[in-house]
Amino acid sequence: LLQFIAGGLAGVTARTVVAPIDRVKILMQTQHVKAATEGQASIKYHSLAQSIRTVIAEEGVRGLWRSNFANVVRVAPYAATQFASYDFFKSSLKIGGKGKSDNSFWESLWQRLLCGGLAGMTASTVTHPLDVIRLRVATEPDIKGISHAFQNILKEGGPINLFRGWVPTVVSLCPFIAVNFTTFDPVSYTHLRAHETPEHLVCRLLLEKKKIII
Repeated sequence: LLQFIAGGLAGVTARTVVAPIDRVKILMQTQHVKAATEGQASIKYHSLAQSIRTVIAEEGVRGLWRSNFANVVRVAPYAATQFASYDFFKSSLKIGGKGKSDNSFWESLWQRLLCGGLAGMTASTVTHPLDVIRLRVATEPDIKGISHAFQNILKEGGPINLFRGWVPTVVSLCPFIAVNFTTFDPVSYTHLRAHETPEHLVCRLLLEKKKIII
């Protein structure tokens, strides 16, 4: 529980700190589509510094953290689902703990990769609507908040519209989460737990944080 809370707080803090860069990144990535849709002759955002200045000039400093609340709200359920589903899939294959399997190293490696990939897919599926809402709030100045974005998305295409882009999201995240969990398990449970000191506890919490921040 302590690891989950610490990791969650670390994830929320990290997301909040990098929110301005994330907002600018999204604006720069989507401006070409918006310009083509609205018939604009040129793009607005050219570099990181120039984009930050433009956002501040048009929306104020708070504009740099637009959509951050939706992102922060996504962190907790994502982490909870990711950890719970990974443990579920791992216990189903009897990896580690009681009922430890006698599989070879390579078999165990592939099983952990599979469990990590399934955990990433599960967590991404559960929280994907929040990610869609976050992107909508970040890219459309007329959207007033999470509830407004949610209503607009439903009006445009119904509940299925909340899962637009699900396939590329899962395809990009699953390998990352699979390798993340597969790397974390041996390091955490064989070395760090064998030397349970405050310094090693901090290292394990940092590893937990890396799994949560997406």
